[in-house]
Amino acid sequence: MAFRKMIRSEYPPRLWALVGYPGSGKSTFATQMRGLILAVDADHRFSEVLDLAQGDVYALSETASDNTDPDRIAAILAANMPASGV
Repeated sequence: MAFRKMIRSEYPPRLWALVGYPGSGKSTFATQMRGLILAVDADHRFSEVLDLAQGDVYALSETASDNTDPDRIAAILAANMPASGV
């Protein structure tokens, strides 16, 4: 059969954005989320809590400035999100 059966997701799709002061626990909280994490690491400190993550964590970009420029973040997301599994 040429058609693919659709499978219901176990969990509803969720997109989260965390905003707060430095040191307030945003990254630590994010590591407790289920599923894949795409870290937009503006302060370059997510690696400090990486061992706490239960699932896979992906970096937006290895280029530091890509993580702080909203236009660049949007462009990277638009180019890489479709079919990424994130």
